[in-house]
Amino acid sequence: MTTSSALDSFLDKWRTRWPEWSVAEPFVPEHQRNLVVAWFSLLQEFDDILNTAGDPMPADAKLAWWGEELRSWAGQRSRHPLG
Repeated sequence: MTTSSALDSFLDKWRTRWPEWSVAEPFVPEHQRNLVVAWFSLLQEFDDILNTAGDPMPADAKLAWWGEELRSWAGQRSRHPLG
């Protein structure tokens, strides 16, 4: 899977979960829409982690991974399609 198709898949997952976006999208300047969708997709990932029921270990591991990933973004390195 290419980086572009991985990113598209990730963003499409968010769009499927939030169909209301089609109502709000016209109010976001066109040149900012991709950035806004990426931001909301990232927030959804964090929300999914925090709302994981059961064993807290997987959530802790995911949060640690995201912490490392976000620090890597500052150095222009990324493993995640949003990076």
